[in-house]
Amino acid sequence: MAWSERERGSLLLRWPLLPAMQRELRAFAGAAGARVAYRSGAMHRTPGRVHQRWIWASALIACGGGDPDTTATARPTEAPSEERALPAGIVGSNVRDIPGLSCEAAPAPIDATALVDDMEDGDGTLAPIAGRNGTWWVDGDATPGAEIAPQIDADVPIAAEPIDSIRCGSQYAMHVRGRGFEDWGAHLAFSLRYDATGLAPVDLRNYAGVSFWARVGGEHDATLRVGFQDGNSAPPGGRCDPEGSAAVACFDTFGTEVQPLSPEWQQYRLYFARLEQRGVGLRADALDVEHLYGMEFSLSPERNFDLWVDDLFLIEAEE
Repeated sequence: MAWSERERGSLLLRWPLLPAMQRELRAFAGAAGARVAYRSGAMHRTPGRVHQRWIWASALIACGGGDPDTTATARPTEAPSEERALPAGIVGSNVRDIPGLSCEAAPAPIDATALVDDMEDGDGTLAPIAGRNGTWWVDGDATPGAEIAPQIDADVPIAAEPIDSIRCGSQYAMHVRGRGFEDWGAHLAFSLRYDATGLAPVDLRNYAGVSFWARVGGEHDATLRVGFQDGNSAPPGGRCDPEGSAAVACFDTFGTEVQPLSPEWQQYRLYFARLEQRGVGLRADALDVEHLYGMEFSLSPERNFDLWVDDLFLIEAEE
């Protein structure tokens, strides 16, 4: 992965760091008035679907003055540890966006199993880590004349697309665009795991949520809701009825509306404990994180949509 260099007295260091070394580096940097940003890297070998993962740290020790290289966006950076006020439309939501986050300031998980997919292999399969072997797909309602790209095909995963410009070393992302859906709208989604019987759940109780990057095209005016298929809302869970009444119906996922959306890349963090259902199916007290089947990026009907999604990681739970 390519990383932008900072000029005027900055030193960019990359090497594998053990936890003890990370603590020592933080202490050293703090005493020197510098800051340290950690990153994870990934290598994919597409032939044979062999993915290798390694963790490395990118330590940026600012020794002099100068403005940061804002490769991700042109706006000023904001420290990821600072909470921002949520827009009025999502008060109480679990969404956090970090506008203007530079490559150096955006930490990635140290846990090697936290990667869901970074799309850099260009295909429609998740990174094969911790038993996750799911695929990406698109879907939409049956409105005549509605348009969506990539095309809906239940048998073929959609492929990642090259992004217009490299963002923090990323060259590929998932992309869906369309218009004309008038019922429930359209989805960009992925399933987490398959086994010999079909769709299977994964246990994510060791994680607090999911982070991802997203941007929209210039004609996008649809609302985006991100939801999670779990043991209560997915038909394979056996608790809901896909043909039943509203009291027992499937597909009432725990999720949240994501805003604001921007033509510039933004990073978002969604926390499992703060998600809510829409009240259109079987009710549950909380998301069943022990039995998660997939994640949906749902786009509202009667609107144009042009959505890019990249670099999905699980958020490590605090100990």
